Amino acid sequence: MTTKVTTDLINTLDASQLTGTLPASMATDTTSIENDIAVLALQNAVNSNITAHGLQTSWIEQFEDSNSITGLTNVNRDTSGEYVSSGSEATSTIFGPLSGSAVGSGWGGYHFRNLLQSHSATYSQLRATITTTSSAPVNNLGIGQRTGSYTDTVATPVEFLWSGSSASSVSGADQVSDWLVFPMTNGIEYIVTGSMGSGSNAFYATSIPSGNGVGIRGNSDYAWNLANAHDTAPSSTQSFYLMKMEGKGIVVNATGSFTSTTITPQDSASKSSLGLVILYKNYAGTNTLNTDVVAKVSANNGTTYSTCVLAAKGTFSTGINIAIAPAIAVTAGTQLKYKIEFANQVGGSKEAQINGVALQY
Repeated sequence: MTTKVTTDLINTLDASQLTGTLPASMATDTTSIENDIAVLALQNAVNSNITAHGLQTSWIEQFEDSNSITGLTNVNRDTSGEYVSSGSEATSTIFGPLSGSAVGSGWGGYHFRNLLQSHSATYSQLRATITTTSSAPVNNLGIGQRTGSYTDTVATPVEFLWSGSSASSVSGADQVSDWLVFPMTNGIEYIVTGSMGSGSNAFYATSIPSGNGVGIRGNSDYAWNLANAHDTAPSSTQSFYLMKMEGKGIVVNATGSFTSTTITPQDSASKSSLGLVILYKNYAGTNTLNTDVVAKVSANNGTTYSTCVLAAKGTFSTGINIAIAPAIAVTAGTQLKYKIEFANQVGGSKEAQINGVALQY
């Protein structure tokens, strides 16, 4: 109950005469305000590319870097998109190794172009293995996306490099290029181009130079040697042979998890309840909160986690959603952590990306 104020002049009121509690009807729930502030803090971090940082009552993380996350198990932080998803980097062979070899000389000045007809995965980087002779080493090797007939590529195909430079000085067997940053998507065809000896440019955007042949035989043994420009087999005299091409990309894992590093609240006070706001994207399919994406919190450095109850709360930006977990009781402590777990992830069918986390305390 509220005690009656008996002093006539309110400006001389004795504080000791104020007793009791406010009626329930006068109490104010600030949860929605705190959630809105957390979302605004995430928005500011995203817009300004701010690394993970602490506020008075929350921790803001938008994965600008990996410095404040740890325990990555079957997950990957994408450096360009700045999100975490259930996947791990893997290298696989797109084609090869082929059985041909480069022998002899006399093929200077020729060019070839071959269609990469099939690949069953999406890659972010490529590398090539070639065999060549010292008499006429390859000048250039490049790749671009097919835009029309096999004699067309994108206007600016990308060049493979060896030790940071062009292949003009490369010779010998099984010469492996540097990793080339080049996105290759399943279902799209690409053109591989090359030039030999006195050739100065492998990257012809519209057509093969007059007088030089072209191979367009797909992923067969003799489609990838210069001699194919004259429609001959690998045993014929040649000085350049593309032995193998590999791709590096993210393989989606069914399950995975990661945690924050230990977070110390600014007031250093023990916390007994924690909440979360997360930003997430359904990159493929629809992920069910609390089943396919699970959030947990801890105040004792991860010794004991409490599972949050996430609820969808609208859209943050195009394709990115907001989920909020109200504060729940945790084992009290001053070493705070959150944990995100993925389940039931399938490449191209169900893929979740976590774009940001605000831990509230």
